[in-house]
Amino acid sequence: MLPKIQAVMSFVKKTNGKPAYIGSLEQAEKVLQNLSGTKFVL
Repeated sequence: MLPKIQAVMSFVKKTNGKPAYIGSLEQAEKVLQNLSGTKFVL
């Protein structure tokens, strides 16, 4: 579970060009689905 969160965090940081905080895995899933319509399977 933790590696997936870290992957999301690093991806969001790269996408936004700045540090981003994700409070929960559920929110992280929504972010992943919303980013350019891209879905990740980790």
